[in-house]
Amino acid sequence: MHPLITDFLEHLAAGTIPATTLKALRGDLATLERWYTTARGRPLRLEDVTPLDVDAWMRHTTVADQTEAAPATANRRKQSLRRLCQWAIDQQVLRTDPTRDMRDLPLGDRAPRSISDAAVDRLLHAARQHADPEQALRDEAMLSILAFCGLRVEELCQLTIADLNLSSGTDTVRHGKGGKRREVHLLPRLDALLRRYLTEVRCPHDGIPARTSAAAAQSLWVHRTNLDGRPWTPGLTQHTVQLFVRAFAEREAEQCRADAATARRRDQRMALERLAEELAGVTPHTFRHSLLRRLIEQGVELPEVQAIAGHSSLRVTGIYLTPHEGTRRSAIERGADLRPTRKGSNHDRH
Repeated sequence: MHPLITDFLEHLAAGTIPATTLKALRGDLATLERWYTTARGRPLRLEDVTPLDVDAWMRHTTVADQTEAAPATANRRKQSLRRLCQWAIDQQVLRTDPTRDMRDLPLGDRAPRSISDAAVDRLLHAARQHADPEQALRDEAMLSILAFCGLRVEELCQLTIADLNLSSGTDTVRHGKGGKRREVHLLPRLDALLRRYLTEVRCPHDGIPARTSAAAAQSLWVHRTNLDGRPWTPGLTQHTVQLFVRAFAEREAEQCRADAATARRRDQRMALERLAEELAGVTPHTFRHSLLRRLIEQGVELPEVQAIAGHSSLRVTGIYLTPHEGTRRSAIERGADLRPTRKGSNHDRH
């Protein structure tokens, strides 16, 4: 990696920057160096980077992918480069910032992808069906935290035993996005499930440790080092969570399609086909989007949703006000319903 980038990252690592932010910066700047070397045919020199270079790199995906990077990704890349340039200017090794006059790309009005309660329930049911009862309990507990607490996948993986306070019904996110700390309330339905996970899987021998003990500082989650069975080992990676959520979703989507093919009634067939569409491509973050949208639809005030999500501004939370595809589809179907109404109904009077 370019020495200037290495120095910048080491400077940040010596401070209080969250590990997730540092990881994102490292990835963005490594992408910049690879892109510049390939596209411009020479090693990266930060002083040679122009606004046109930045614009091309922001939109770059891969050679195989003919689409542009998502606007949110492109804007994050620009912000990463801006942080590097500002630091380099402060160090007097760079005179100008090529991103200085560049505006963010518009995010558009596309609503975050979310799924219905039926799809969430289907995935939780799938987690319970694992042949290994201990793994089924762990998977259901993790999916439930994603579905009913709205945590990001990195926040989920960073949870420790001490972060889970069942007596007060709260879950502490110590290192949210931007290093923010927040308390997340646990639904009563999660209490019994999480207690079972702790006593039967996570801490089956010594009992749940005191929240101030060294044992409680270990990861809340465990994984198997041997696919044939035991032992469980503390810790879980984001990639592992992403893989098993994808596997659950694909399996359930396939089952919905199979059930739709044998359904006799047209409405049942259509419902199963829509459920399969929802489940296809579900990621851990889909659970977060679904919870936040559900809160909005149930009338929870935007500032409260912002606090639950850990968003830095109401503008970010406001994207959940945009109707998603399922809502638009239902509205059209209601509007196109031409069945006759009962005499004396509102439809007759207006």
